[in-house]
Amino acid sequence: MQKHKYVIFVTLFFIFFLIGCENNEPTPEEKAQVRAIGDQASDVLLRKLKSRLISAVQKSGPAGAINECKLDAIKLTHEATNNSKVPVAVKRVTNKYRNPINAPDEWDKKALTFFENKEGVRDYFPEFYVQKIQQDEAIHFRYYKPLKMYQMCLKCHGNKIKEDVRVRLNELYPNDLATGYAKGDFRGAIRVDIAKEYLQ
Repeated sequence: MQKHKYVIFVTLFFIFFLIGCENNEPTPEEKAQVRAIGDQASDVLLRKLKSRLISAVQKSGPAGAINECKLDAIKLTHEATNNSKVPVAVKRVTNKYRNPINAPDEWDKKALTFFENKEGVRDYFPEFYVQKIQQDEAIHFRYYKPLKMYQMCLKCHGNKIKEDVRVRLNELYPNDLATGYAKGDFRGAIRVDIAKEYLQ
């Protein structure tokens, strides 16, 4: 009798566990809506970041542009949050962060691991990743757009960094983790947080 109750308990536990996991998986419709919002917010941020970075390097060189990049990246990320058509929260996340404000939380780490596991897959790299997160009674979604290293990024993030750039990085980011990259390496992601009520 005792064994029978134990079997019933274990069976019910797994049923509820599977139901809980199922509910946390976004539907295709939810993914499509989240992607549309996430693409818009992240694309605006990427375009502005690239434009500011090119302008700063041309004006001040890589070493001189580091400080501008530091301030502009934070400012433009806030602007992407405030200027979105739908209320969102935008953040850049990476495991190898330069600025600690870009450090990942537990959900971000799962997303970053998802992209990292796709690095060696030839001819395929995911364009985005969506999470459905339930915290207490609230449900929200996280959209992630992966970032890869471009050639111009290697001046401050690569394996061969000039001495004046390295000195400036050490001054501003003494605990810098964001070097040693090669062109095409996975860098991190832009995260766009969207509450469920803003989906149609």
